[in-house]
Amino acid sequence: MDIGSHHTFNIEEGTELSIVKVWKNDQLERIDEAEIASKRPSVIIVAIEEGDADIGLVKHYGIEIYSHINQSAGKAEGNLRNVFFQEILDQLLHAISGSESIVLAGPGFTKEDFLKYAQQKEPEMASKIVFEDTASIGMSGFQEVLRRGAVDRIMEQSRIARESKLMEDLLKEIAVDGKVAYGMSEVKMALDYGAIDVLLICDELLREEREKGEIDSFLQEVEHSQGNIVVFSTVFEPGQKLLALGGIAALLRFRI
Repeated sequence: MDIGSHHTFNIEEGTELSIVKVWKNDQLERIDEAEIASKRPSVIIVAIEEGDADIGLVKHYGIEIYSHINQSAGKAEGNLRNVFFQEILDQLLHAISGSESIVLAGPGFTKEDFLKYAQQKEPEMASKIVFEDTASIGMSGFQEVLRRGAVDRIMEQSRIARESKLMEDLLKEIAVDGKVAYGMSEVKMALDYGAIDVLLICDELLREEREKGEIDSFLQEVEHSQGNIVVFSTVFEPGQKLLALGGIAALLRFRI
């Protein structure tokens, strides 16, 4: 059946039916990326109040409790409080594997005091921390962070940052007439030369071209030539800029 066409089937009760989904390579890549991402936290939440803290790892399937830190002395000051803060820092350093962002949540001012401590002891890690007020800690505090959209904002900013960097590189190459191609005809010519390093394509253009049934063989050729494919969202500014350039562009291995 042709792409975009429809057909009606009359199915009687008790009929065994199999539905097969044919996935495109770029769709499978997104699934693979999600599977890899599900195995590591993208955001870490620290829910803290005086004498108690919980660390949770935000994964694709939900929040995994990483650790609970309790200071039996309660509202201690001075060295005992620093021991409490240091234990949280140690747990965070063990939990972090790379570029995770940290949401520091909880009631009261303990989170502000912990941030000051972290800035002194681990300034690089502290630079990844964002605040979110919650009424409680533990799983209910984690869920409150999710409801407030803090994690969604961080993930969105991460995608925008990646696409913005690629767009910045693209515009720099355009400015010096360098290793770049944009617009469908130029990009196809670059593919003929085997020059595509990174292909940038808007999701809107990808949908339109997919309806025509021609784009998937083109993407496969890019992959076979060892080129990377990045699908830009036109919801965000980098995607809008790419759309203004024809919706497709490529950073090249060499100038053509």
